[in-house]
Amino acid sequence: NSGGLLAQAVGILNQFVTGGELVIVHSALGREHQDATKEIVVPMSVPVVTLIDEEAASASEIVGGSLKHLDRGVIVGRSSFGKGTVQELRKATPYGRELALKLTIAEYRVAGDRKIQSIGVIPDLQLLPIQLLDFEGVGRYYDLERFERQRERARTAHLPSASHDAHVAAEAAMAQRGPSLRYLAYGPGGPATPTVGDEEPRQMRDPEIRLARQIALGLKGHEGRRAQLEALPKIAEGLAASEDQAVRDAMQPWKIDWSPVDDPADEDTAVEVAVSLLGEGPIAAGEPFTLHVEVGNSSDRTLERVHLITDCARDELDGIELLIGKLEPGARESRDIELQVMPWHADFVDTLSLAAHVGEPGSSPDGQASVRFAVAGAPRPRFSFDYWIIDDPRMAAKGPARPKPEPGQIVEPFIVQGNGDGLLQPGEQVLLGFRVDNQGGVSGDARVLLRNLSGRQGLLEEGLFDYGPLATKASFTGAFGISISPAADPALPLELELVVGDGIVRETVDDKLPFRIIPGRDAVTEVEGARKRVVAESHAPARIYNGADASAPVVAELPAKAVVEVSGAAGDWLALEPAGLAGQGRRLWVPADVLEEGGGGSPAKLAQDHRMVDPPVLELSPIGKEGGEAGVVQGATVTIAGVARHHHRVRDVVVIVRALGPAQVEHKVFYLANRALEGEEARSLEFSTEVPLAPGSNRVTILVRDHDKVERRQDLWVFRDDGAAE
Repeated sequence: NSGGLLAQAVGILNQFVTGGELVIVHSALGREHQDATKEIVVPMSVPVVTLIDEEAASASEIVGGSLKHLDRGVIVGRSSFGKGTVQELRKATPYGRELALKLTIAEYRVAGDRKIQSIGVIPDLQLLPIQLLDFEGVGRYYDLERFERQRERARTAHLPSASHDAHVAAEAAMAQRGPSLRYLAYGPGGPATPTVGDEEPRQMRDPEIRLARQIALGLKGHEGRRAQLEALPKIAEGLAASEDQAVRDAMQPWKIDWSPVDDPADEDTAVEVAVSLLGEGPIAAGEPFTLHVEVGNSSDRTLERVHLITDCARDELDGIELLIGKLEPGARESRDIELQVMPWHADFVDTLSLAAHVGEPGSSPDGQASVRFAVAGAPRPRFSFDYWIIDDPRMAAKGPARPKPEPGQIVEPFIVQGNGDGLLQPGEQVLLGFRVDNQGGVSGDARVLLRNLSGRQGLLEEGLFDYGPLATKASFTGAFGISISPAADPALPLELELVVGDGIVRETVDDKLPFRIIPGRDAVTEVEGARKRVVAESHAPARIYNGADASAPVVAELPAKAVVEVSGAAGDWLALEPAGLAGQGRRLWVPADVLEEGGGGSPAKLAQDHRMVDPPVLELSPIGKEGGEAGVVQGATVTIAGVARHHHRVRDVVVIVRALGPAQVEHKVFYLANRALEGEEARSLEFSTEVPLAPGSNRVTILVRDHDKVERRQDLWVFRDDGAAE
């Protein structure tokens, strides 16, 4: 159970124990506790086996931990998650905006005042599932990090507070040293589901529940935790024999002899390991590549259960176990294994190491080898977008389509209702139209995501628009339905976040869009008199707005005497529907007093060289020695230099570095603001800085913002070569 309520945990414990503190709470109010009642439901003579794993958290840890420390039964499974703190959501409304702060207010402890935060409940017997994958000779057998990565302490290892919990590492190490029982959970053909008789409950199809039941039956007649712990090793030994045979049988199609180690001295015998990559050139991100591995036994001893485990900072290449089995004296085995890095990776260089072990892995490998490899990332798309409000049914009929519903999905009818001024009023039903451009590499999976940051101000009818492949210099349009609350507060904006991204390479651009909610606005009416107007010289250049209000974004400018054709009016504003906006259902707006009647010739073309949200462009200098491996340097620092450009203004540049690894933290090492506010100097910003590097792979992130704080983020991978890996 990954959660639960405290009251339920106490209720369960009271059915098993007759006395003692069940749970202790430490908070600002001091120390509080709840004691067990004398009445129990399950007699003390009945053995109790509690099953936990790395997903057991919070109230379930209280049950397991208190049963253990109140000497009621044994605990089997794997160390639990380690969630012993209590959080409370406290509402806040700064500047009228509804927010909530999650605040840690207390800590739960189990019987004996023992902590579970970041430690968890440690089992008396570990149950370790074995997975034999569909790739021949590849499985998950000895690797325990796969469980550790899911626990609380792994998720908080990068926080400064983790340095104050030195005892946590010791507790974790102690848990791994305890007795264990391995069982087959997944074979080459699928899950290893135990056979269940007609009279047995279906829960027995779960292998861990089945093992826990067999342990409980074996503990019958052993009353008290001390007696049960003494009996547990013999029970586990008997179960281990049958489970081990099941694993060996499952490996038979692979022709791997998985005989157990017959002499403990074999586990200290050296093993020869060689590794190489098949093929030339950098590996394409997302494409498979082949790793060639050779293992040799140059000793005069027969070695059993030889296996290799990969070690790499890239999660998808880490913790892969290659099962070799028995190696006779002088024998050599070679294997080719197909691997793949995720398609979203940019260019990088890293090291893949293999550690060989005979039997249970010790503190140091019996043999090891490593290979450096380079990955070439796919070209990145470069998105930009426009957005606008469609609040007129006539314009909605001309506008872009909303996302298609999923097959079988029942969709309530949505009809655009509004006054047509491109703004929001309480009670309106509108479309948020958008146009996405791609000026970079091909996007394999372009999509648009809309988030509501305003709570009850409005309701999103949908939030995801899947477009699909988008070529270079191509574009597409779409729309989302939004219902504005009739009770929307005009003093607060409707805040939305629009994210355009690629689902494969994870390249995104986003912006927060605040829309004023203005009640009582005039509806769009027909224009009286001539439709052609010219921009008055006294008001040139004329600003063109996204809605009929000065709070709307400016999307273009027109010079003096430019001819325009107006299509409607809303109060003191005139609507334009330029030919270049066909198919968008979009009106642009200009104040009526900046135009004069008259003017001949064709309407001026509305120059839109850039979209409304168009992040800066970043150009970086190459990394690495000329003629050497790109992205590889020697030494403790690297120079990151480049220039950021934007058609309006580059605001600032930030450089952040983070060594690769789960417990590493980001370090902001450089910041440069652009002092120029206009002109050519404002449109570009050169920068250069020295960035410290840790050995191995380092992620250097460059953040560039434009005048509206729209951000361009680029990750650059730099490999510091200290000569240790070849």
